[in-house]
Amino acid sequence: MSKPSVVRGEDAHIEGMVRLIEQVRADEYGLSGTADVIASLRDALRAGRPFWVALEGEHVVGCVALDHLDEHIGILRAMFVDAEHRGVSGLGSGLLRALLTEAQAEGLREVVLDSHPSFRAAHRFYERAGFVRMEDDERPAGFRATVHGNVAYRMALP
Repeated sequence: MSKPSVVRGEDAHIEGMVRLIEQVRADEYGLSGTADVIASLRDALRAGRPFWVALEGEHVVGCVALDHLDEHIGILRAMFVDAEHRGVSGLGSGLLRALLTEAQAEGLREVVLDSHPSFRAAHRFYERAGFVRMEDDERPAGFRATVHGNVAYRMALP
């Protein structure tokens, strides 16, 4: 088995990314009903929003996407890593590093995200990476929870 590598996503990776997201949400968290979220993500990726995948051979084992709230604020979307690659491979950190590098290159001042409340390991990952939890009334204008009760985070960029 080759070591997974993080690469800039291409159209050919979108369906593998979608499969990974659906698999993690369903198998690990028992979450379904993501069709509207997946459709929105597909639209953003096909419109040219930057995204990255971690590939093991041709298999997508991790992903993240950068969307925009406005010209100053980026939105981290769809960060997922296959369970067997979490915590030991550095893939999550590599994906996040790629996204933050792009956000800085685009001149964004901040990156925000929201996460399902049951994704507690992800919350710890974001906090270790420097994201700060936001209360609902601290969300930037227009940044609504994708699911009621989601936990929101922000990171100011240098």
